[in-house]
Amino acid sequence: TLVYSTTFADSERLVKAIHHTLKNPEAFPALHATFGPFVVRGTETEFAVFSRLGEPLGSQYAAKSFGGSGRGHLYRSKRPSKVTMDDIVHPQHVLSATQREKDWEFLNKDILKSGDTYTRYRMLNTVQHADDTTSRALKDPAWVVTKWQALISWPSNVALWEQCRLIWINLANPKRNHDAWAFYLRNPGDMDAGARVLWPEGRPLFDLMKAFWSNPASFYSE
Repeated sequence: TLVYSTTFADSERLVKAIHHTLKNPEAFPALHATFGPFVVRGTETEFAVFSRLGEPLGSQYAAKSFGGSGRGHLYRSKRPSKVTMDDIVHPQHVLSATQREKDWEFLNKDILKSGDTYTRYRMLNTVQHADDTTSRALKDPAWVVTKWQALISWPSNVALWEQCRLIWINLANPKRNHDAWAFYLRNPGDMDAGARVLWPEGRPLFDLMKAFWSNPASFYSE
C-alpha cells in the first residue's frame, strides 16, 4: 500500500499511525485478537507486516510524496495492490491554473500508473477549488464517486436560526457564544426540524451552523 497526502510529512504521519496500531496490541486489543498477531519489520514510514490471515510474503506500507514519484515502486517484485490518497490537494496549489494542471497530470501519469490490473486507488479529498484535482475526479467517469456532506439537508426554520446568528455575531456581547447556545437549547425541536447531519455525535448541527456563519466558502467545500 502506497500512502499519499498533502505533503510528505503528512504521508509519513499517516503511515506512522498505522505502524503504531500494528505494533501496540495493548492499545488496540480487538484488532490484534481478531487478526493478529502481527509481525512488523522495517521503519515507521516504510514497513512490512505479517499475520496469520495475510499474504505469506507480507504486506508493505510506504509513505509517498505527492509530486514525487510512485512509479517503479516494488515490494518483492510486485507493484502495490492499493494506493491511498488522503487530502492530496495542497491549498497553495489551487491558486494557479498551471499548478492545478500539473497536479492532475501527476495523478494520471504517475500515481495511476504505479499499479497493475489488480491495484485499487482510493482518494479521500475535500474540494478546495472548482478546477482542483478533486473537482476533476468528480467529473471523470473513470472514478466511482461518493460524496459525504457534513450537512445533508438544511434546517427549515430560517427565522429562528437567523435570530440565533444575530446573537452569535454580536461582538459587543462577551457571552455571545453562551447566549446563542442557550437560545438553541430553548428551541431544539423547531431549530432541528428539516436538518439532516452526517455525523451528529462528532459535528452536531449547532457547530455546523456556526462554521457556516463564520466562513460560508470554506463550509461549502466540505
